[in-house]
Amino acid sequence: CVIQDSGIEVGHPEWNTRDGSASRLKQIDWPSASGLSGTYTQGGSHYTDQYGHGTHCASTTAGKLYGWANNSDIYAIKIFDTDAYGVSASFNMIRGWHNAKGTGRPTVVNMSWGYFGTYTNINGGNYRGTGWSGTTMQSQYGMVQGNLYQGNWTFPLRVTSVESDMEDCIADGVILVAAAGNSEHKMDLSTGDDYNNYFVSTLFGNRYYHRGGTPQAAAGTICVGAIDYTYNSGQEQCASFTEKGPRVDIFAPGYAIQAAIPVSSTLSSNIANHPDNSSYKIRKLQGTSMACPQVTGVLAQMLQARPNYTAADCLAWLQDNAANTRLYDPTTGAPSTDYVNTRALQGSPNRYLVTPFVSAFPYKFSGGLSISS
Repeated sequence: CVIQDSGIEVGHPEWNTRDGSASRLKQIDWPSASGLSGTYTQGGSHYTDQYGHGTHCASTTAGKLYGWANNSDIYAIKIFDTDAYGVSASFNMIRGWHNAKGTGRPTVVNMSWGYFGTYTNINGGNYRGTGWSGTTMQSQYGMVQGNLYQGNWTFPLRVTSVESDMEDCIADGVILVAAAGNSEHKMDLSTGDDYNNYFVSTLFGNRYYHRGGTPQAAAGTICVGAIDYTYNSGQEQCASFTEKGPRVDIFAPGYAIQAAIPVSSTLSSNIANHPDNSSYKIRKLQGTSMACPQVTGVLAQMLQARPNYTAADCLAWLQDNAANTRLYDPTTGAPSTDYVNTRALQGSPNRYLVTPFVSAFPYKFSGGLSISS
């Protein structure tokens, strides 16, 4: 499992093997391991996590107590925080390392991050083929107030150059899993009514806001939305903050998720002691960032048995095993109403993560096994 994030706190007991005898966190030099040592250099603080986000995601993916794939190797590659690589550089190294490692084992990458733009410098736009004028957000056209950045509302943003690097990874067999995002927008498909909605930015031109962002909307990427802990009519509800819509592949728990956190990190408020070692800490967080590693961890378990699966095979496996009627959906079919209804699925598949791995020994035989023709 590769955690592409803010890094991982070295030494946390969540990375221990089941018997506690060794750490599963592999501290590699990425440029050397990927064959790109002449292109990139790894900083001395690469194996730290001042923010805490990457440590939490790693714990949910593969932690000893709080993770799914608690027997897998764990790798950290920083794309933000101290001594981080550029995003494209990180994909280049992940791909090179995957191709060079020579073990035949699969690589699954957790991507709980994303690009976004802000609803600023607006000068009209186009909604479902019809132009409109104005200099403010139009909620009836799906420009919703989901997430704030420096006082401005955000929308998910696509970055073509990064998605090209991701496509190369997928083509070489790397499995990419991404958080859908927390700005409450609909993520449409290229054939959908909302895919080409845009506003005109006086700085950047047409800004499409219903296409999802990078990496979550990139072709071949498994896109994960979040549910919270509340129920409606006996069904799970999508979290109020999550993106939704046809491009979201599956939903998983993303609210009040308990996992590891570095002691002195930015996110270290409201922490508790780790049960195995009180010198290390845990805390609850919420976001699609917390839902994404649920899926990454379950896929890592499955790939242990089916290492030749492609990204498409992994998605099909998730679809085959998902619960398909578990999510509450108040979608009305009236777009202006649905856009601002934070619980409306807006065309999302009603698909909730289910793992079949409920026993330490899925196949158990007694009395011997005989095979006859």
